[in-house]
Amino acid sequence: MGTAKRCWHCLEAEETVKALGSDGEKGLKEGEARRRLRRFGENRLVEAKRASPFALFFLQFLDFMVMVLIAAALVSFAFGEWADGTMILIIVVVNGVLGFVQEYKAERSLEALKEMVLAEAHVIRDGIFRKIPAVDLVPGDLVLLESGARVPADIRLLEAFNLEAEESALTGESRPVKKQTAALWEDKPLAERANLCFNGSSIARGRGKGIVVATGMDTEMGRIAALLEEGKREETPLQRRLRALGKWLIAFCLTVCALVTVIGIYFGGNIFQMLLVGVSLAVASIPEGLPAIVTISLALGVRQMAKSRAIVRRLPAVETLGCTTYICSDKTGTLTQNTMVVRHVFADGRWQPAEAYRPAKADPALLVMANCHDVAQSAQGLEGDPTEKALLSFALSKGTPTDLGRLAEIPFDSGRRRMSVLVNWQGNAWSLVKGAPDTILGLCGAAATAAGTRPLTEIEKKRLLDAAGSYTDRAFRLLALAYSPKAAAEKEMEKNLVFLAFVALADPIRPDVPAALEQARRAGIRTAMITGDDPRTALAIGRELGIESDILTGKEIDALDDKALGRSIATTGIYARVDPGHKLRIVRSLKGQGQIVAMTGDGVNDAPAIKEADIGIAMGLKGTDVTKEAADFILADDNFATIVKAVFHGRGIYDNIRKFIRYLLSCNIGEVLVMFFAVVLGMPLPLVPLQILWVNLVTDGLPALAIAMDKPEAGLMSMAPRSPKEGVFSRGLGFKIGFRGVLIGVTTLFLFLFVLIDSQNLVLARTVAFTGLVMSQLFHVFDCRSERETIFKLGFFSNRWLIGAVLLSF
Repeated sequence: MGTAKRCWHCLEAEETVKALGSDGEKGLKEGEARRRLRRFGENRLVEAKRASPFALFFLQFLDFMVMVLIAAALVSFAFGEWADGTMILIIVVVNGVLGFVQEYKAERSLEALKEMVLAEAHVIRDGIFRKIPAVDLVPGDLVLLESGARVPADIRLLEAFNLEAEESALTGESRPVKKQTAALWEDKPLAERANLCFNGSSIARGRGKGIVVATGMDTEMGRIAALLEEGKREETPLQRRLRALGKWLIAFCLTVCALVTVIGIYFGGNIFQMLLVGVSLAVASIPEGLPAIVTISLALGVRQMAKSRAIVRRLPAVETLGCTTYICSDKTGTLTQNTMVVRHVFADGRWQPAEAYRPAKADPALLVMANCHDVAQSAQGLEGDPTEKALLSFALSKGTPTDLGRLAEIPFDSGRRRMSVLVNWQGNAWSLVKGAPDTILGLCGAAATAAGTRPLTEIEKKRLLDAAGSYTDRAFRLLALAYSPKAAAEKEMEKNLVFLAFVALADPIRPDVPAALEQARRAGIRTAMITGDDPRTALAIGRELGIESDILTGKEIDALDDKALGRSIATTGIYARVDPGHKLRIVRSLKGQGQIVAMTGDGVNDAPAIKEADIGIAMGLKGTDVTKEAADFILADDNFATIVKAVFHGRGIYDNIRKFIRYLLSCNIGEVLVMFFAVVLGMPLPLVPLQILWVNLVTDGLPALAIAMDKPEAGLMSMAPRSPKEGVFSRGLGFKIGFRGVLIGVTTLFLFLFVLIDSQNLVLARTVAFTGLVMSQLFHVFDCRSERETIFKLGFFSNRWLIGAVLLSF
């Protein structure tokens, strides 16, 4: 069964199913799917070939500084200094091994994180709905598609209900493409194959069902991927700053080392010895391992954040996270538990508890709850929107039929605020509609009562809205239900509607969110709740969460120009009845005021605001694939408290980076100053080249890496967010580096002079200077563990990795 080159859009749906040896209702059998997976391979695009472990090890020796060391070894051999040359080569190899191990582990860490965010596919196998990793899809699989989903393979559509796909990445078509199921009797260009959905595109509207015709590199996206050249890995802003810093340091250190060499020769030093000293000092003074340790630190931090349920998709976001000043959070599922339950029902003019609701047989309100939804029923239970699951569960508990034949539907979207389906009920076409109370009542001309149907006047509509408002004020979610027993066609689905009932649903707040909100406030981070709910519902939930502030609605935002909106959001912490366009305006307005904005979202229409935000956060449980693709972070548990934990870890990562910058540079400055002052003062050299290189080996690598293992300090979340424009040496770090470097250099030089004058033994004096330099640096690493607390308060043994690194270096 070949799949890649057939004209699938030219075949009828039934022919396609037959050609693929599948079943249009039950899908593939599980055993057949496994057999095809072995035959066709995983459904993934082939990535650019990564460097082999051998190549990665070889690359460690192409660094400029390492090549300088190798040149120094060759010079030593040329002058007959076999011991020196051999020791330098040993140091080069050890450095190469350390660099290889660090980079290999970092690469494996990042690859493991990628596996955590693999897309899922909704399939039917053996007649049972399943969620499987998209990589396990095979030709012939029966796939369900819904609004916001990423299309996981090339799919021939068998059903399409108002289905539109966004295919701009593949075809360049800027607007969503309307999809259908009929065969196309001639070959068409890619953009006109309306009965196919392509891997990598996304569902903009509606829902559908189709059969997989191509996977992996056989898809249209795979063919394009095969033509692409390997791209360069993106550096973080911090890495770019450090690279610029490194270039400046290299220039400065090489200048100082050249001066040491020239002055030493001028005062009668051995030319070869001074050249070797200059080269060794240059190698020791330049923090060549700094960029690698930054990457490793970020990777380690990313793994730690993943354990806290925050999955990082883009490393640059880790640095930005520590600067966050404003979090725009979704309400449902993020601040609340996303476990909606029907609590009260309003029917026939009165509210009653859900458990007391005793409907008549074949109650139309229950028929709406049971059939107007996109919930899928599987062996694992109900899958879909929490509100729709609550309605369906309630209807099932009352014995309501759910197997009505669906003739047509108009899916829910945030602009219409309602959903409608046309079903076959007892031989007639009934339209079942649910949505926001004001929207539904606006379409109703009558209301159902126990005595029959009666006309619905504007006064009665207002009375009904007042009745709904009494529950909205109490933080319930209100939905209105309506139907039409006279809808003979799709175009009549939302005409002549009869109002049936209001349903009040509750979604309790997450128990750990109020504490997380307070922690964010202490950290200088403002939080705004953004919801599509009624303003009164939003205010009630805001009060429960402790968010006391002004409220803005979508309509009010529309009435404000950009300047007025900017003034209003300064005092606003709750946004209600907003659509994705409003979210985008809110983010842009906040950024215009200099705020560093984190935006959460789950729907496909949230993607623009998430992409616009400084930090885009997608929901891992209820978020669509499109939203996850646009995000920098994915919350594996959809919990607001996880965002605050991620900010905490983000601040800790940046803090650790500053720690090892402080340590490495102050140690290197100390080494340079020891030699510089000795040469300028006409003294014997305190250290020979091998000692300089050995100090660089034992003090720079492992202790600096161990500092990156430090846990974030508890006081980090009581500080204001740092500025994203903050320099590496800000907040007094430059002074601390310089002062400690001078102290290390002067102390080492003093030890050298004291022993030399007292013993007149140059070898002994150098040994003492060497030991003193190493010990001062190993003690200094503990001083670098915090910019705010002493080592006595932190505890010497609170970082066991550092203890081990220092003992090994010692």
